[in-house]
Amino acid sequence: MPYIRLELNQYLSDSERFSLAQKAAELVGSLPGKLARRTMVSIQPQSDLYLDGQDRALAFVEVRMFNQAEQKHKTELVERLFDLLEKDFSIAREDAFMNVIELPSWGKNGSLSYSEHWVK
Repeated sequence: MPYIRLELNQYLSDSERFSLAQKAAELVGSLPGKLARRTMVSIQPQSDLYLDGQDRALAFVEVRMFNQAEQKHKTELVERLFDLLEKDFSIAREDAFMNVIELPSWGKNGSLSYSEHWVK
């Protein structure tokens, strides 16, 4: 179950939040081995985000997932997320920031899973 958190400093209606959640899950679900229907989405509109002391349209996106993905797939995901923020919310690329966090362990279904690639 990947997790994506989208923090924006603008108001989003219920329909905008729902649409963003669907689109974000679909993008994360495009990663090999990940499913949109299993992607948990957190949307935090109207966050107090400031850059260079200015109040303008900003966003911070964090994607967390179990195991590692190929660099080319992560690059494509981030580029598509930048496109989404710019097209749907008029957030300039220089005003959006993202990270992709890959984790060697992940709790789900009542237990903790470990990546064989990272466990010694």
